Formats: sequence, C-alpha cells, structure tokens
Amino acid sequence: RGELLLPSTASVEDLFLSLTDEQKKILGDKWLDKFGKLRLYNMVNKTCDVRQKPRDGEQEQQKGLGQWVNKQRNEKKKFDKDGSGSMTELRIELLESIGFTWAKAKGDDCWNERFNDLAEYKKLHNHCDVKTKGDVQGNYRVLGRWVTTQRALFKRDELPDDKVAKLTALGFRWKAFGKGEKTRKGRKPRAN
Repeated sequence: RGELLLPSTASVEDLFLSLTDEQKKILGDKWLDKFGKLRLYNMVNKTCDVRQKPRDGEQEQQKGLGQWVNKQRNEKKKFDKDGSGSMTELRIELLESIGFTWAKAKGDDCWNERFNDLAEYKKLHNHCDVKTKGDVQGNYRVLGRWVTTQRALFKRDELPDDKVAKLTALGFRWKAFGKGEKTRKGRKPRAN
C-alpha cells in the first residue's frame, strides 16, 4: 500500500528517486511540492523547523512552509491516535529521512533556538530590545515575548547564571529599552 521497502541506510535521494508513479499519486503533487521545498530548506538551514510566519528578508519560497510543517505534525498525532487524517507510513518515512522531528524543541533546545534568533536579530538591528507591541518590525512578536520572559525570570532570580552570562555577552539589556541595568541579588550581570 505505497510503502517504501528500502533499508534504513538508504539516502534521501535513494528514497525520493525510488518512488513509483503509484506512490507519487498517493502522496499527491501538492504534498510532494511542499516536501521538496522542505528538503531544500533543510539542506540550507540544517533543520526542518520552519517558522510559521517568515520574517522580513526570508525567502518567498518559505511562505506557507511553516504552516505545512505544523500540519504534518498535527496529522501525525491523528494518525498515531486512531489512524485518521492524511498522514501515511510513506509520508512519515519520507519526512523522517530528512531529519523531520515530530515535536517542537523544548527546554534548553528551545531556549538555545530563541537565543540564536536573538543573536540574528541583533546582527540586523544592532540591539537586543525586541518589541512585542506597536510597530513591530518583521514577525518578531514571539521573540519579543521571549525577551520579556528572560527579563522577568532574571528579575525573579530564576534565570540560570549560564544563560545570564550568554545574554549579557550578547549585549542584552536587563531593563527594557535602555532604562538602566537591573541587578540581581545586588550583582550586575556580567559575561564570563
């Protein structure tokens, strides 16, 4: 029923090229088109985690890809629960062949992802003060909320020292928009 029977060591190209016409028909042209875009995105960015809303300056081909990635995750949940939805074993095998993860990053992985987003933002804007309201440049509201959360955690002395050091080294201001540095237990934040 449209399943690939290749060894797990087969390359992505082997998997993709081995699709029969029947399998391509089962997968659908639209799905294969998005899968191809995700493969390309993964080759360039080394991840299959695509933002649902591309930021200014990100490629037009990425438009809609983040929503498609999220839909694949949701369809897999339905498939695992009761076999419903549009997900198939073939789609799962193809997605996993390019390193697709079925859950978003959590914990330190998520923190590091946001930190890297902030470092990228700083390169573009020369500061780490990401707005969450008003005239927000690009699609940075999520990053702005993360920045606000880091400040709140710091203020409550709940942000680990290693994260404080990383943010401080990046030039992170602990008080929003340069209104002064906030201290923690009487200490100024410092980089190692």
